[in-house]
Amino acid sequence: MRVSLDAADRKSYAKVRGKDFFDRIVRDVGKFIAFKKQVGAATPAVSLWLTGMKETVDQLPAFVRLAATMGVTDVHLQRLVFDEVGYGMARADLSLFESTQGEELAAIEAAQALGRDLGVSLDASGATEPGMSLKRQSEDQPWATCRRPWSLMYFTAHGRALPCCIAPFSVRGYSNYTLGDATQQSLREIWNSPAYRDFRTSLLSSAPPAPCQNCGMRWSL
Repeated sequence: MRVSLDAADRKSYAKVRGKDFFDRIVRDVGKFIAFKKQVGAATPAVSLWLTGMKETVDQLPAFVRLAATMGVTDVHLQRLVFDEVGYGMARADLSLFESTQGEELAAIEAAQALGRDLGVSLDASGATEPGMSLKRQSEDQPWATCRRPWSLMYFTAHGRALPCCIAPFSVRGYSNYTLGDATQQSLREIWNSPAYRDFRTSLLSSAPPAPCQNCGMRWSL
């Protein structure tokens, strides 16, 4: 269960998310983890996610400490995906991509060190070392480095299978990127379906699926 908390305090959360839900999320996730321990449940695994922006990256050490107090041992930095228009705070001027300053790198290193002391792992989106995600990995076909269609499945509450969580914000109309229907098909059928296979093939080409065309070109961390 991935919890996109995105800030280490109530005020910053309200600024990033536009809602005053910070205290409730921290409370409820903590209660959920305590209940898991009480009944001896190993799953679902719970992780906290923070979107890497200039506004919040300095909170990373506090974010790791917060995770530890909640009982969460898995923290991730999420890439900020943005475009020319800008969606809320998803803007180029808030991006860390290829513009990371010393203070921001110091925050990442401090958070990693704190995590080791507190027993909290810190990784960047895509299971890469955090600092590596601040640099472009592929100049010609950056979308081709995405491994999600080979490793993960995403579903809406109505059972639509999507290639990733970013697709709905990239292209309008679910028909452009729906890869299956979990209310009508098994997960194995969806995973091995012609739609999924065609999507993977297209992702490795010079003409990727519509939701992927700008992905990797305009993201940060």
